[in-house]
Amino acid sequence: MIYVSGPGHGGPAVVGNTYLEGTYSEIYPDISQDEAGLRKLFIQFSFPGGIPSHASPECPGSIHEGGELDYSLSHSFGAVFDNPDLVVACVVGDGEAETGPLATAWHSNKFLNPATDGAVLPILHLNGYKISNPTILARITREELEQLLRGYGWTPYFVEGHEPALMHEAMAATFDTVVEQIKKIQQDARVYGNVTRPRWASAKGMKCTEANMAKANDMMMKMPDGENKAMGMKEMTMAHDSMGMKKMGDCSMHMSKAMKMGMMKSKM
Repeated sequence: MIYVSGPGHGGPAVVGNTYLEGTYSEIYPDISQDEAGLRKLFIQFSFPGGIPSHASPECPGSIHEGGELDYSLSHSFGAVFDNPDLVVACVVGDGEAETGPLATAWHSNKFLNPATDGAVLPILHLNGYKISNPTILARITREELEQLLRGYGWTPYFVEGHEPALMHEAMAATFDTVVEQIKKIQQDARVYGNVTRPRWASAKGMKCTEANMAKANDMMMKMPDGENKAMGMKEMTMAHDSMGMKKMGDCSMHMSKAMKMGMMKSKM
């Protein structure tokens, strides 16, 4: 898997993570893993003689700076064509999503062959704003956004919340679900010869609603008895409790975990 950072000036995310996991300091020993090194990292960022605010060549692991907004999704598809083992996780900024090239690139899934190509996992980051205005996709209703993405041929998975630790866990659970779905689509095409154009996932931290809760409960009840069902039912109990306390991000996380257990083979 490779990561494509679409949002404008998205370099801080890449630089920050390579520093946190230690690679940055291995390449640049003067940027050490302590307060002094952290201070140097901050001072050099987006400053003359320092490093750019893009994922520039100086950043460990960076293979292409891009140089212009709008093309993250197009680049991602270009990377996976005729590259069957590659998955590209592409973060799309909601300001970037309003540009012509990006809005058109959602349709590139029509050209993706799961038998011979890799897969693109778009991650639409709805933070609500672009440089000077609110963003359109963050202001339309959830129903309208879901219908838009489904119309493009995607299966949208929603992950919601504000607490970093809980969001990290919810996002990880959703990634597990989505990657398994991608593998199943590819297996159906490569092993069983299913040539029907699939509906690819786009990052189901499911929305915490009564309808989705009923759907997840129904899945749990239909599971054979075993360890997975017990774990799924436990997650659903926590989802119900979170919903009652109006903690919708927690509710979505637990429901996603329950749905994941529902798609796994039962452990007796």
